[in-house]
Amino acid sequence: MSMLKGPAHFAVLLVVCSLSSCTATSGSVGTAKTPSEAPAEKSAVQTDEPKLVVSVEQPEWARGGPLVVTVEVHNSGKTDIRGIAALMLVKQSTKKTESDSFWAPLLLQDTSANAADRPAPSVVKAGQELKLKVDVQQLKWGRSVQGEWPHEDLFSIGSAGDYSMYLEIQTKNDKTVTSLKSNEVTVSLH
Repeated sequence: MSMLKGPAHFAVLLVVCSLSSCTATSGSVGTAKTPSEAPAEKSAVQTDEPKLVVSVEQPEWARGGPLVVTVEVHNSGKTDIRGIAALMLVKQSTKKTESDSFWAPLLLQDTSANAADRPAPSVVKAGQELKLKVDVQQLKWGRSVQGEWPHEDLFSIGSAGDYSMYLEIQTKNDKTVTSLKSNEVTVSLH
């Protein structure tokens, strides 16, 4: 095995994927330096990509008291995020079917996250950060494969079991639909 001495040439290929498609963009050819020639790297990498985060106060969910989910949207980019926001629940089982997937549309505003009773985009301005709490029992839920707007109570539509939950915002620019997705947390319906 031989070690490279001096600069090495490389090409950059950027692959961007969303739920609907993947695109590849080739970058320019650059020159890499050997470790001794490379400048010191910064410890933290700054990114302009939006970041979505969900967390729950209580992962065991039963009908009754409030079931609070915290949703965070960090838009450190230079453009506004405009799209339909929804909490998604997908049943964790060995035999998953499309009927085991549910969604509850949200309207994210500066100080609150509320049930969206019609298709209305949420807007998170460039540089804005939201941290909002929502009670999932106050939302209207529907099956992900359903054609009608969600209108049911969570415990009327979902069966007992463990679910993965995440926040998703679907944006549309020109003819491209992009899905921004948060981390997943596990919750149990009882």
